[in-house]
Amino acid sequence: MNCFFNALFMFINNPEVRDINYQIALGLLENGHELDYLTINELAERCFVSTSSLNRFFRIYGYKKYMIFKALFSSHMRIRYVQIQNRINDKDYEMLHKVFSSILKSEDYERLLDMSWVKEVCEMIHNSKRIILIGSDEMASYFTRMQTDFYVMGKLVMKDSIYKTNFFTPEKDDCVILLSMEGRIVDLNPWLLDKMKENDPKMITIGHYDYLQDAYGLTIPQGLDEVFENMILDYYIQKITYYYAEKYL
Repeated sequence: MNCFFNALFMFINNPEVRDINYQIALGLLENGHELDYLTINELAERCFVSTSSLNRFFRIYGYKKYMIFKALFSSHMRIRYVQIQNRINDKDYEMLHKVFSSILKSEDYERLLDMSWVKEVCEMIHNSKRIILIGSDEMASYFTRMQTDFYVMGKLVMKDSIYKTNFFTPEKDDCVILLSMEGRIVDLNPWLLDKMKENDPKMITIGHYDYLQDAYGLTIPQGLDEVFENMILDYYIQKITYYYAEKYL
């Protein structure tokens, strides 16, 4: 079932190809917490596909009957929740802090360890319906585990396109996370910021500097080796996920 969840996110993380698989994957994720109460006909209707298309999709991943799929889907979410708790209990931040203190300037190190940013970001996410990732594919790939973790916690994390033809405008109750180290994505797509802000969603940027002044900025210091940049990005993601689990579940 873990592979199945990864497959669903693989479809919705590629918004440039919105075929029937994208439709089914998004429909399943949007309605997954209600599966226990939905018939296959009701689910097909919500996915805007036929029941035969839905059954074909299930069979590709080895699920011959909808009832079996439903039971495993619910079971996996319960197991995943326990796994999140185990990871929180086993986490050794002291080791990470030693590494960060050896490579970062003191002000960057203190900012990274400041818990106030974690609380504010998690509150923004808690008050949002969905989390929308926009920007660097390379940075977004680090959010794969977070997507499943937050889905179990009741928040859908999905990727938006940076191209006009496939971009969907975030809603007011969304939380947008804009991923770009240098801000080149915004420079190359001058229309993007206006469309992102159109409905006034909550906004967070992750990158080298806060190039979007009215967003909450999580900074990754410049001049670091990319290995350390990725460590800091992963640290941000883990702190957000684990604090959210402890605070809001």
